[in-house]
Amino acid sequence: MTLAQWAEQHRDEVRQEGPDPAAVRARLRVLARHLRDASRVDTDDGRFEQAFAACLAAADAALAAAGYRVASPAHHYRAVESLAYTLGLEEGRVRELDRYRRKRAAVVYQDTGLVTPQEAESALAIARALQQQLLAWLADKHPEIDITPEGRP
Repeated sequence: MTLAQWAEQHRDEVRQEGPDPAAVRARLRVLARHLRDASRVDTDDGRFEQAFAACLAAADAALAAAGYRVASPAHHYRAVESLAYTLGLEEGRVRELDRYRRKRAAVVYQDTGLVTPQEAESALAIARALQQQLLAWLADKHPEIDITPEGRP
């Protein structure tokens, strides 16, 4: 399935708006900020939450570059799902991020101490890898979008 087909399948939640370079740059700044914050937080829950927020910013940046935006209450779910159609994220990694999405909701709304140190580090590693993958994808697929120095590690 292509990104356009996926967006059409979810047309009540995903809007086609045309590429938005300003939104891409803004999301890259948000992504970089979440990664910086994740390295400064002293709790596993906090690192995990910041790392997942960085992953969402990467998903939103890729969608904005491709000309789409998720506009629904299911934003986090659809943004994670979109990574398969923008960055070509493998199915297993998308499922892992979806597990992180659910765990993040529990951390934010239900209780603390739910995240292990290994989960926090794994989420942070995935976020950093997504940043690198996104920057490479933008340079390859959307060279017209000037991203220098936005979001550079």
